[in-house]
Amino acid sequence: MDPKDFEHKILEHVKSTLTFHKLCPIFCSVFGSHVYGTAVLSSDWDVYVIAEKDTNNIDGEVFLDIHQEHNQTDPSTMIDLTVRSFDIFQKAVNSGDPIAIEILNTPEKFVIQNNDKVTKLKETINCTDPEFKKIIRT
Repeated sequence: MDPKDFEHKILEHVKSTLTFHKLCPIFCSVFGSHVYGTAVLSSDWDVYVIAEKDTNNIDGEVFLDIHQEHNQTDPSTMIDLTVRSFDIFQKAVNSGDPIAIEILNTPEKFVIQNNDKVTKLKETINCTDPEFKKIIRT
């Protein structure tokens, strides 16, 4: 599948899912085996989304995981969607959560949608700082 077609397919899936939950995506990226280069034909696509609540949604933090069943006839449609609010994501980064750090440092070619808030957060975190490495190890 052409990468641009796939990006469009992911964004459409993300937007329809988040609309249902009254959320707006501000960041979207692929992570996992496709980023590591270890994906096989039957691998799902791991997609991480940072979302903000729309104006009609109740207050609260967003923590959603949507796992789709494997569709052997079209593996390109298997999307494992992880959605976090910016607040939860920022707390995860600040506590040294490895997945949050991985997402923050996703290679640009795997970032589908970006936002200034996420870029600024990345700029405040120095992942090469020895003190930061200590946090991740604990």
